[in-house]
This record gives sequence, structure tokens and C-alpha cells, in this order.
Amino acid sequence: MVGIARSSRPLRRASAVVLSGVLALGLGGAQFAEAAPPPKVTNHGVAGVDLGDRAGQLRKHGRIGALKPGCPLGGTDVRYARLKGGVDGVANFTSTTPRRVTDVQIRGGAKFKGVGIGATRKQIRKKFPHARFDNSTKEVFGIVVATIPKRDGGRVQMAIEVGTNKVGLIGVPHLAFCE
Repeated sequence: MVGIARSSRPLRRASAVVLSGVLALGLGGAQFAEAAPPPKVTNHGVAGVDLGDRAGQLRKHGRIGALKPGCPLGGTDVRYARLKGGVDGVANFTSTTPRRVTDVQIRGGAKFKGVGIGATRKQIRKKFPHARFDNSTKEVFGIVVATIPKRDGGRVQMAIEVGTNKVGLIGVPHLAFCE
């Protein structure tokens, strides 16, 4: 018994050293994960959620939450789901099955070619010289709609809030209104 007790002490020390090394690597990995750049918005979608993707596949891969009833103005069968993967927003789906992504609305956590939530009209104009600004939505919705054309990499719209003069919502390929 004495021989066993002596031989198990080095194993305990070795396992403690290995365990502390694993913990150190795990904490180091967490530090690198925090420094990862935010997901990019493209003219096809964001964070693995692209226009035309099926809801079942996106849910299976953990890119969206559960489907919920959408805007009543779109009909009784319209659905949406919250985005996952560090992006604050929703994906809207068709009313027919299989449900496919029709548009994506981003409220935070991602940028379109370096322009994200909180950007100003000047920053949009600098990055996208052909952007069009529609002021007709100021009175009703309290936003100015900036449309980024294809030649600037777009098929994207941004909602600039009148009160702050900053981007509050990014829509791919367009902003979805339900009021």
C-alpha cells in the first residue's frame, strides 16, 4: 500500500499541471474569441443567413431562433425569427412552405462594408458615393431611408433616425415596414 501511495502522488501533480495548462489554454482562447470581428452584412444576408435560405436548415444549424407570427399586414401565414451568432436582428420568411428568407433586418452586431448601426449620413455618403437618401419617410416613420445601389456593393437600405441622425436599422435587400 505504501508503494501505491508514493506512486500516485506524482500522478496527482502531473494531472494538476495538465489541468492548469488546459484551463490556461481555455481562458486564452476565450480572450481571442472576444476580439473576433463582428459579422459582416453582405447584399445576400448576414452571419450565415442568406436570402432564399430555408428556415428549417437555418434553425438546424443554430443561425435563427424559433419561427414566430410576423407582421399582420403581410397576412396570417407570415413568419419571422430572431438572428443568432452575435447579430441583433430578425429574418422574415415567406408565407408558403418551405419557408425561405425574404429579407433580413439588423439592429446591431454587424456592419456593411465598415458602416454599421450608429453611422452618420456623412459616413454613408463617404463610403457609398451613389447612395440615395429618401426624405419622404421623415414625417410618417421618423427616418430617412438610405438606399445603397448595386454599383456600391449594395441592395441594402439603412434607416437614419431623424432624432439622432444616425443609422438605427440595416435592411437586406430592403427595410421592412409594419406599422
